[in-house]
Amino acid sequence: MKIPKVFISYSHDTLEHKLWVLELATRLRNNGIDSIIDQWDL
Repeated sequence: MKIPKVFISYSHDTLEHKLWVLELATRLRNNGIDSIIDQWDL
């Protein structure tokens, strides 16, 4: 079975929003989805 992969694109409006996206990506990874965001991959 192939691991699902998602790229998350978002605006860097506020620090609060950036942290929300980071938490979302972390939750996805913890649930078996390979999430990719610039905070980790650039």
